[in-house]
Amino acid sequence: MVTSRDPGIHPLALQPVTFDLCSRGESQTGVYPLSPQVFLLVAFLLVHTSWFAVQYVYVFFQVITLGVFIIILLFLCATTFGLPSHLPPTCWTLTEFVLDTMSLLYVFSISCAAAVRSYDVPVLVAASILGLLVSFLIAASASISIKLIYSKMAPHIAVEV
Repeated sequence: MVTSRDPGIHPLALQPVTFDLCSRGESQTGVYPLSPQVFLLVAFLLVHTSWFAVQYVYVFFQVITLGVFIIILLFLCATTFGLPSHLPPTCWTLTEFVLDTMSLLYVFSISCAAAVRSYDVPVLVAASILGLLVSFLIAASASISIKLIYSKMAPHIAVEV
């Protein structure tokens, strides 16, 4: 007996998918990359285990790197466990862009300050270089987020001549 439905295709898979930037319920770039987290943790540990960690610049470097690490980890856990699907009114792409922008400003400024103060200690130079590398990775993520925001808004913007 031949049926009209193919049993290999799920009936929900044939439904059209609508795409709305702010109400989709998940981050557009997917799960936040793990490389900035790893580099932030390594930079924190390099400064924390050095003898010069008591100076105010390095204490501030530890606070910023650990704080950004925790915020990124919370955003990663929220995205992984499906929190965006439970809060559809939240624009998660914009939230990710704001997180990236604030992290970029904080990490870049403190990495530059740590680089100026650590000219003769190789461990602290390595930590500041890792901070600058994290700044570059966060800037790339922010540019992807803003590109997604603009690409989804472009069809809705009317051009008046």
